[in-house]
Amino acid sequence: VQAEVDQRQQSLQSQLDRASLTMKAYLEQSNQTRAELDASFDEDARRSVKAQFILDKLASDEDLKVTPEELSAYITEQAYRIGVSPDQLAKQLSDNGQLGLVAGDVLRSNALRLLAERARIVDEAGRPVYVTADEPEIDPEALEGDEGDDGDDGDDEAAPDES
Repeated sequence: VQAEVDQRQQSLQSQLDRASLTMKAYLEQSNQTRAELDASFDEDARRSVKAQFILDKLASDEDLKVTPEELSAYITEQAYRIGVSPDQLAKQLSDNGQLGLVAGDVLRSNALRLLAERARIVDEAGRPVYVTADEPEIDPEALEGDEGDDGDDGDDEAAPDES
């Protein structure tokens, strides 16, 4: 829990540094004391750690695994999110012995996805709610007819912008 609290504090400090704000200014703007902020971090961290335990247990019970492709996709996504190359991030994670932590995150994501797939959602009256919208079927032949028209439409729209 303390490691999670520390991570949240470091993340906030990084955000404040990027925004050129002091902690004092942040606390004043958010109308809270340092003790309230710390209590919030502690509560959120405990909730997060509990959720991780639950997802880890589900992953174990369901014998979920992380494939090399899933791990690679996760690293690639994170690398682009933080603005580094996937190879650079993978090397850094490997050098720091953090690939196991990353695999744990991917495994928890898989467990969460499994929960979402199995969830039965109901409204206040107890009636089932379906989260996937029924999409009309698209006739492939209709798409073929539209392809030839795209060039002409685009030229007509571009012409007034060029004048």
